[in-house]
Amino acid sequence: SRSVSPSPSATAVPSGSAMAPMKRPAAAPKAAPPKKAKKDPLAEKAELVTELAEKATGYPEVVLGMLMSSMETSLLVPKDARHEYQEEVVKMFAEVLHSVEEVATAAVTAAQGTAAAVEADKCAKDGVVEATKGIVKEKQEGVEAAKTAMQEAAVAKMAATTEQTSAAAEQKFEDAELDAVEGKKASLESTMAEEFQPLKDGTAGNVKKAVQAVIKALKAQGVEQQLLASADPALSRPAAERGSFDMLVIQQIEEHFTKLKASFQEQLDNGAAAKAERAGKVDKTIEEVAVADARLEARKTELTAAQHSLTDAKVTLVGAQTAAQELLPQIEETARELEAARADLATCKVALEAFEELAERTSEPAPEAAAPEDEEAAVVAAQ
Repeated sequence: SRSVSPSPSATAVPSGSAMAPMKRPAAAPKAAPPKKAKKDPLAEKAELVTELAEKATGYPEVVLGMLMSSMETSLLVPKDARHEYQEEVVKMFAEVLHSVEEVATAAVTAAQGTAAAVEADKCAKDGVVEATKGIVKEKQEGVEAAKTAMQEAAVAKMAATTEQTSAAAEQKFEDAELDAVEGKKASLESTMAEEFQPLKDGTAGNVKKAVQAVIKALKAQGVEQQLLASADPALSRPAAERGSFDMLVIQQIEEHFTKLKASFQEQLDNGAAAKAERAGKVDKTIEEVAVADARLEARKTELTAAQHSLTDAKVTLVGAQTAAQELLPQIEETARELEAARADLATCKVALEAFEELAERTSEPAPEAAAPEDEEAAVVAAQ
């Protein structure tokens, strides 16, 4: 009979009732990743031996090719199953592999030597840098000391110059009075010799002029008016016509001049020692200024030399630092080479271990046959 489809009324959802939630279709199970095929341990070891043997040098390619092709019939044969020829091939494998090991060991030794040499060179250059830093510091201290010495010399010169200026001012002030006395004395002596004496002797060429000069000198010295009034006629008369009064006037003039000259000389004599002392003091300060100036110039020269020396030391330091820095790439390169050489040697060791395991591998013992009792027990257990 045909199946009858349910009517719409039979399938209608009653009013007010919730629609039943629809279920999601179950997700398909994820496919498990394919399992990697387990590598044959013998094949792994053989691969390691092959890779190491291919690095051998000093052997013809034909020989190495024959050796590689005979691995399966020699090295991969258990030791207890090999015949003499196969053992000889295994020994040849050992020789080739150990030659690679020797090369790798020599490469490590050479890389260590190179790294040690570069490191020693770097240490030496670092030592030069440190030593040069010490020199730069010493030169810097020398510059500072030279600056201090120059400043002290400049202060000393300023003090010497001030002392000299003060001494010269004192000399000028104190000597001014004596210089004035010296001038008066010289003027008096000139008047006495060139005007008064010729008038007294009656030998003056220009009597009027000579008389005026003498009277001027007397007025300058504050001579009393009576003597001045009598001086002109007494000096103007010819010597032969002079009377006793005229001679008395001339005598008084001469005595006045003589006393005045003696007074001037006494003042000069009394001030001579102090004047000489002041002159000596000025001369001494001039010498001190010259010495201080020479010392200052010497300190300036020393400072310039110290600054040049410091500059040279700094240039040397930059060169030393540059030389040390330039070794860094070489140090990194030698470190990489040493690391690579050690890695190669480690690979050799692993391959050699694999070779030794293959070379010493023996046949696996056959499984023992099961006893009849055990077979019967196995059948019963199966039933």
